[in-house]
Amino acid sequence: MIDYRGLKILKKYTVYEPGDDSVLAAKHIEKALKPFRNADVLDMGTGTGILGLVSSRLKNVRSVTFADINRNAIDNARDNVRINGDLIRAKCRFVNTDLFSKVRGRFDLIIFNAPYLKSGLSLHLDEFRAWEGGKKGIEVSLNFLKQAKRHLKKSSKVLIVESSLGSIPDFIDESAALGYKVRKVASVKSLFERIFLFSAELE
Repeated sequence: MIDYRGLKILKKYTVYEPGDDSVLAAKHIEKALKPFRNADVLDMGTGTGILGLVSSRLKNVRSVTFADINRNAIDNARDNVRINGDLIRAKCRFVNTDLFSKVRGRFDLIIFNAPYLKSGLSLHLDEFRAWEGGKKGIEVSLNFLKQAKRHLKKSSKVLIVESSLGSIPDFIDESAALGYKVRKVASVKSLFERIFLFSAELE
């Protein structure tokens, strides 16, 4: 069991384990949500649910949707919500979905710890969707941003994690072509890469 600032996080088989990328995003959630009241949050690719759990503890958050293509991840996130208390559970809902295919509604903040490795780099066959982002490592992220437009409110924000192992310049350029203003929020050096947290807003 992982302990993150008082949150108890269990990880199940085939579910992505929180690492430097998860922690980087988690540290900036409260600041991203500060301008909102009664915020609705979507944690896309939730995995263990750590980012949704961090969001759910904030008083100005009304609801948190935990979404993942991996059924085991949804079960894992639901269990982690359960063991962290009833006050959190009342805000939370869960959806097993391929990106936004089964997501309904609009959100003030959408968080996506995206699969950002180039296809073929992952050796974890049972968990490949948690790592592989496409030929350049950014295709899943760009597809996410394209679909996210229909689920953003007027002043919504997106927090998205990317890696230096993917094509960061192409990610920024192609996000702009989709109508997003992208800025780097923070970065951290990991073992074989530098991990970046970006904020994206529709212009």
